[in-house]
Amino acid sequence: MNNSDCALANPHRTKLLSGGQIWLRRLSRVWSAAVILGILQFLLPGLNSAGVAKADTLNDHAIVLDSNNQIIPWMPNPTAGYGEVVANAWDYFLNRVPNDPATGVSAYFSQSYLSPDTQQVANWPHNPAGLYAMLIESALKYYAYSGDIAVMQKVEELATHHLDNGMTPSAWVWGGVPYASGDAGSLVYQGATYGDDSGSGDGRYYLEPDKIGELGYGWLLLYKFSGNSRYLDAAIHAADVLATKVRTGNSSQSPWPFRVQAQTGQIREDYCAHVVSPIELFDELIRLKLGNTADYQNARQSVWTWMMTYPMQNNVWANYFEDVPIQIDLGNINQLNPMMLARYLMEHPENDPNWETHVRGLIAWVEKNFAAPQYGANAIKEQNAFPHVMGSHTSRYASINAMLYARTGDMVAKEKAYRAFNWATYMARSNGIVIDGPTVNNQWFTDGYGDYIRHFMTGLHAIPEWAPTGETHITGSSSIVKSVSYSPAEVDYITADAASTEVLRVAFVPSSVLIDGQLLSQRTDLAQPGWTFDQATGVMRVRHDDGTSVKINAANSDGLSGGGDTYEDGASESSVWTLTSVPQDSIHADASSVELGVKFKSDVNGFVTGIRFYKGGNANNGTHIGNLWTSDGNLIATAIFSSETASGWQQARFSTPVAISANTVYVASYYAPNGHYAADTGYFAENGTDNAPLHMLRDGENGGNGVYSYGSSAFPVKTWRSSNYWVDVTFSKSLALPSGSNAPATSTGINIDQVVSRDGQGAVVTPLFSTSEPNALLLAFVASDGPAVTGGQTATVSGAGLNWTLVRRTNTEAGTSEVWSAYANTGLSNVSVQSVQSNEEYDQSLTVVSISGAGGVGTSAGASSPSGAPSVYLTTTKTNAWVFGVGNDWDNAIDHTLGTAQTMMHQWVDTGMDDTFWVQRSLTRIAEANTTVTINALAPTADRWNLSAVEVVPR
Repeated sequence: MNNSDCALANPHRTKLLSGGQIWLRRLSRVWSAAVILGILQFLLPGLNSAGVAKADTLNDHAIVLDSNNQIIPWMPNPTAGYGEVVANAWDYFLNRVPNDPATGVSAYFSQSYLSPDTQQVANWPHNPAGLYAMLIESALKYYAYSGDIAVMQKVEELATHHLDNGMTPSAWVWGGVPYASGDAGSLVYQGATYGDDSGSGDGRYYLEPDKIGELGYGWLLLYKFSGNSRYLDAAIHAADVLATKVRTGNSSQSPWPFRVQAQTGQIREDYCAHVVSPIELFDELIRLKLGNTADYQNARQSVWTWMMTYPMQNNVWANYFEDVPIQIDLGNINQLNPMMLARYLMEHPENDPNWETHVRGLIAWVEKNFAAPQYGANAIKEQNAFPHVMGSHTSRYASINAMLYARTGDMVAKEKAYRAFNWATYMARSNGIVIDGPTVNNQWFTDGYGDYIRHFMTGLHAIPEWAPTGETHITGSSSIVKSVSYSPAEVDYITADAASTEVLRVAFVPSSVLIDGQLLSQRTDLAQPGWTFDQATGVMRVRHDDGTSVKINAANSDGLSGGGDTYEDGASESSVWTLTSVPQDSIHADASSVELGVKFKSDVNGFVTGIRFYKGGNANNGTHIGNLWTSDGNLIATAIFSSETASGWQQARFSTPVAISANTVYVASYYAPNGHYAADTGYFAENGTDNAPLHMLRDGENGGNGVYSYGSSAFPVKTWRSSNYWVDVTFSKSLALPSGSNAPATSTGINIDQVVSRDGQGAVVTPLFSTSEPNALLLAFVASDGPAVTGGQTATVSGAGLNWTLVRRTNTEAGTSEVWSAYANTGLSNVSVQSVQSNEEYDQSLTVVSISGAGGVGTSAGASSPSGAPSVYLTTTKTNAWVFGVGNDWDNAIDHTLGTAQTMMHQWVDTGMDDTFWVQRSLTRIAEANTTVTINALAPTADRWNLSAVEVVPR
């Protein structure tokens, strides 16, 4: 994006201006850049547009050509090239960016670029709004690809910093919106005083309306990811201001000016062809039905009409870059504006019936005006005022061609994309430093990171087989991936939208896909919801129209679902029924789709490793799914049966053994999509069946046994005449578990000692309780109703003679969900704990948990949303940690269905006030540190909610 002269700290995006002093100052720098460019092209003839000579190196990389003398990536393993440059770039950005000496914090807060060789700051006007918007997009796409939550934490930090330090005063004509630029070395953004005369960096109190749309859209995406309503409020206000300020455009006047004085509204430059970001902001708010959608629709239509009438016809794609001085005409065209429009048209072809014609025309125009052929690649220059080939612009051009190939199958476009991406890899050094271009050699945070990374990610979405071989990645989604977890035989993720399509390249053969626990069908195309897999390329596509939680399972080499866990020698597995156990009625006449199950328990702690069922013959056909549930219906684990025999006992193994607690009732079940199951009526009427330590329960021990549910795969709750449907488990008391497997919740240091709850109106006090031993950690979980405003309710916890500390408060939506902690050095006897609200007379629920063996509280997290399934994640800091959550649903009194591997500790379905309050926890402790844990509910999905989570770490 922004650049500067080849001499550090000298501006280079220059066009000759009126006015003698500015003319002379700019003339020397343009001349200097031109001379340097000419020298470099003489010394490196491979950089000339003819592209027939060979340079030895490019950015110190030896140029690698294929047998046709066409450029390929420079790294030792070229097939992993794109993934490598992106990973290295993020690693540098997160861990090795130097501090700005003027501020003492990372340079990207206050500087636009560095010297790549000395790592000195440039002291050139900063461009935070565009930079942070680009980084948000790059981080969202890379998080889905990698699961590295650190990139999201970083961009949230940057986005929040801009909200705190880069907004115009609310009473101004352009009030409460972001500045595009800031002074070098300053953490406060108000436009750059460097440009008070020239316009470079806008000038103090000047802003760029297109950047309001660009960063506003970035804030909206962050809101969808995190649920932080501050980002939503900022996005809506940005859209409101843009909708209010839109004007009628013409050939010399765009719908918004390029530069405008924020306080007075005085226009400094009238024309900017970059309007696609405000359109994206309007579109998404309209789709989500947020804000003043009627105003947005009117403004959007006006802007769209102008864009299609003028720049789409006359190709005046002028003005975007913040550090370019004021222009005397509209001759400073650039490639960013038309290419970002081309991307929009391919992402939303429904908005333009002539999208393909327009996209091809835009690509051809960029090639004519900005392409410089080099080694079979079109390297792309930035703009007329700075005609240098650069990595970010070349990767943008590559991504557009990749998308065109994905849309149309155009092999010429695919080749253009491939060669341009290959050339762009040379701008990245192996240490993660990415330069803007070989004739410039500066390290811009936009050109090297925000803008560069996102186009590689877009390219991998379009052509996923270009992702590294032998690795598993989500290469793209039509939604936002809010949470993702990768393992060798499984991918679990949550999307922001219930209807979306994901593209993956996987290192395993998938056997099943579950959406919110429901089986998704494998298909040959995605004309309807389902999934496809191309074994030759490892490319998988998943379309889901009604669910956000996605689980992809691999098939074992032995045909069983799971990752192929191995167990120590001598560790034995047992079941209740042997291979010789046979039903009386092995093929029931019922052909309906049905879930069939059995209630069981164990005398000892141990591990359920899989599900078994008896198959009477080929009539019981289709894809069978094995499920393990808690007694109250929380799904713990799922396995898919494969390589089944024609009849007899079938078995599927879980990818990770599931720890269960002694003397606790669980339900094992399997899904028979075509019925014809085994069923012996009256089996559990008088007696259960035992094979110690396992027990299949007799009717009456825990309700009726032999359970079923018709329809899709779901928790079986109905019974019929004490029937045995011949479902069993495989169980082991001790396993040598692979790294990352969960231990039983009661088998190591952390144990729950006491749990007490009290629900009521106003201040509530728990029942009296005592602890069993000293040195206990106490957690108080408060979920409360409150006024329908952000931050309108808080709570204060006290009691038991302890000092209570607030760990996490989440109250962006109505009500509050809070975690408090205290430490009891001595045992407690007949004590109580109370919670008092800031706004009394609302209902609240208080649950206090006493935990022995805990070293304290680790990390915590919170999330809120006006709709969608409640979900929050955190990354554990210690081994064998336990994760708890507390939530409130302000809209409805309804049972909440938890996600996998979680259990409900307390829930108040408050029908009197139409609220729900609940406390949940991970079913088992998390064996490994640095594990991302999701605390969530799968339903309901349309209510307002707050959710807080906390990690408890062992001593």
